[in-house]
Amino acid sequence: MLPEAATPLLPFFHPTTVVHVEDSTSYSTLLQSVLEPEILVARHRWARKALTAIEAAHARPSASRRLVERFRKDHALSAGDLGAIRGIVDDPQRFNDVAVAIVDYAMPDLDGLGFCRQLAGTPVGRVMLTARADRRIATQALDEGLIDYFIDKTSPDFLERIRDAVSALQARYFGADRHFSFADDADARFGFARDPGVAAALRRYLTIAPVEMYLCDDPAGVLFIDDEGLSEFILVFSEAVYERRRQAALAAGAPPWYADHLADRQWIDWRGDADGFFRSGHAVTPHDLLRATVLEGRDGDYVVATLDQAPSWKQAECSTYRGWLDQRELAGGAPGA
Repeated sequence: MLPEAATPLLPFFHPTTVVHVEDSTSYSTLLQSVLEPEILVARHRWARKALTAIEAAHARPSASRRLVERFRKDHALSAGDLGAIRGIVDDPQRFNDVAVAIVDYAMPDLDGLGFCRQLAGTPVGRVMLTARADRRIATQALDEGLIDYFIDKTSPDFLERIRDAVSALQARYFGADRHFSFADDADARFGFARDPGVAAALRRYLTIAPVEMYLCDDPAGVLFIDDEGLSEFILVFSEAVYERRRQAALAAGAPPWYADHLADRQWIDWRGDADGFFRSGHAVTPHDLLRATVLEGRDGDYVVATLDQAPSWKQAECSTYRGWLDQRELAGGAPGA
């Protein structure tokens, strides 16, 4: 599930794995039922084996995790980063990334505090489950930054707080706590990604229920993908970019009817070829224009249009989230040891 819409857009987001360390089968099963199927829960009865599993997951090559680690150090996105983001879509390992670990404090082989200490310094979010008697320890751990949340297992809103914590930590894993900037002239094209209103508006514009999103260049926009691999690519042009493209079409000799369509901002000049825009000597028809709409942003308007099921962004079947979950189920990927 994508993070809440009323936030600036993340550079990318996809489902990840939540590791849950719990020696009580009843609690483990309960939490799994609350989070799945939107979030896969890898259950473990032993804390040390869970740490080994997380290390093994991080040892596998993952295009998204490399970017997550880079963005922790530098929040500026370059053209190379945007190209790498597009490449994540083709990486079937991306769903194996562990973004959140949930551990009970009272574990037999390694207590929850020791477990979380082992993960300190990594991008993995840490939630410790406690009993009332452990509250002082948990508060100190929170103050020291060893954990991100502690949740009393006896509290009446226990499950709701778990869902909220996982959602917040997954969003943080992909950079929701950072203010990204764009190198060179990309800022003019991708300023919409920092506009809180645009995130919500784009979600309302979609006809699918996405679980993944990727900021893309050439053209500027956002690729959304649902769990079955259905995709919609939303072109997003700022007022300045749209006007620049309109003027370029006029200068290249676009016919009057074509220019008139662009003037009312209800169409986008895009054909999906090498540069996508009007070129001198190219015979044009109304089919060369995409029906568009105008979204009101905090810092200006944006003209947007949908490239429905664009072939160049369509996922391979094996790398859809639903397909990955099915493969995990067939492989018996439920409780850990």
